[in-house]
Amino acid sequence: MSEDGESPLDALALEQALSRLEAMDARKVRVVELRYFAGLEMSDIAQVLGISRATAQRDCEVARAFLLAASLALAGAAHRAAAAMQPRREA
Repeated sequence: MSEDGESPLDALALEQALSRLEAMDARKVRVVELRYFAGLEMSDIAQVLGISRATAQRDCEVARAFLLAASLALAGAAHRAAAAMQPRREA
């Protein structure tokens, strides 16, 4: 785990989810990058991307929902893998 509390697996999962989102809509990924990694406000993001503030906000909300769904899917897969690794009890 790194100093910021993020494990390498978390970073890899985020990178993979952002790559999948970028394949569908690169602008939404750019909004995420500008908001969460560069720390810009929505009005600044809108100006940089040449879109309205409302569009930037919608893109951010859609991207957040996409990333949340991706993280839940990853968590579910990890849970299933962990369950499959449990020793079976014999009757």
